[in-house]
Amino acid sequence: MSRAELPVRHSEGFNPRPRMTIALPRSVGVASSDELLVLELTSPLGASRVVDQMSREMPEGIRILSGQDLDDKDRRLPYEARYEMGLSPSDRKLVLQRASAFLSQSTYEVDRDIPKRNEKKRVDIRSYVTTIDVAVDRLQWTQLVTTFGTVRPDEMLEALGFSPQEHVHRLHRFAVKYHA
Repeated sequence: MSRAELPVRHSEGFNPRPRMTIALPRSVGVASSDELLVLELTSPLGASRVVDQMSREMPEGIRILSGQDLDDKDRRLPYEARYEMGLSPSDRKLVLQRASAFLSQSTYEVDRDIPKRNEKKRVDIRSYVTTIDVAVDRLQWTQLVTTFGTVRPDEMLEALGFSPQEHVHRLHRFAVKYHA
């Protein structure tokens, strides 16, 4: 943003920081092709100018697809996210069985670590998952994102029988929907 010479608004105080928000931060290791960055400017430039200036300065492999001017009250809250992971054909049958078993349950509780309080919390992740699709070479799922929470990618992998440590780097978040 500095190289693009954008008039970015900063926080007040001893250690000012750029006023920006990633609407739905992704888990470490998860690839994404659908991120939303909300950036506050000190003076309006127009979305196309911001996109042009930032696009010239982005590292190779990172593209800005579009930009939009928002008013101060628009927070762009996410409500749905879609993930995918490649599958080997030999894994398909077992993943299909696990996905079917998961979807047939009314609840699926996991113990979620709460690091700041050094404790665990029981969370029903089934209520957040709306679809699971298993193709010959691909696993995809759609999950709700609510003010109460969502399912974490590592929790979903584990529910489907995958070790998160060995598979989270294979995940790709390819779509996020936002309330306008």
